[in-house]
Amino acid sequence: MKTNPMTDELFAYVSQHSPAPHPILNDIVEETQERSDRMMQISQDQGRFMHLMTKICGAQRAVEVGCFTGYSAVCMASALPDGACLYSLDINEETSRIAQRFFDEAELSDKIELMVAPALQSLETLLKAHGPDSFDLAFIDADKVNYPHYYEACLSLLRPGGVLIADNVLWGGSIVDESNQEDSTIALRAFNEKVFNDDRVSSTMLHIADGLYLVVKN
Repeated sequence: MKTNPMTDELFAYVSQHSPAPHPILNDIVEETQERSDRMMQISQDQGRFMHLMTKICGAQRAVEVGCFTGYSAVCMASALPDGACLYSLDINEETSRIAQRFFDEAELSDKIELMVAPALQSLETLLKAHGPDSFDLAFIDADKVNYPHYYEACLSLLRPGGVLIADNVLWGGSIVDESNQEDSTIALRAFNEKVFNDDRVSSTMLHIADGLYLVVKN
């Protein structure tokens, strides 16, 4: 049996019954909507899911690959306990400055460390600093061609029982359109097959926003 179709009315009902993780999120949405690359921001329902997953797994140390203007980082960091840290990775200096401003305004700067550099380089830095099996949660939402590389690096960081979430795994529906042979689409198809066949993890694909792969390290 399929799930109910998400009509506008149902989506509004769900949103009305799902508290926002932090009031600053409205400001992030408003400012980001003025940008030509606004589609890079995660959806509000996905943000609420990320917030709860951070709480559920009791994260003390988390990493996200892809910060953009800070929406997902605020959702995750606002669920962290005192003394915990989210390492937010991005290569874009301009959007990282915007994100940092929102972190400061949200009074979450003590829980978020923004690392502006190529993500694979930053992930290697974290592995050297903290060692393997030292993170509780990882979120991947960056350039799709590198998803398999980000996945392997994050899996090394995660402890057994740690959670990894990958965004955009349905890629606007193009994932099942065989006529679409763009590099990002091909990479995501390969990534999805890789996760599905990986016996190091337990996983399920969720039809939330543009598709999430929810993965637990065995």
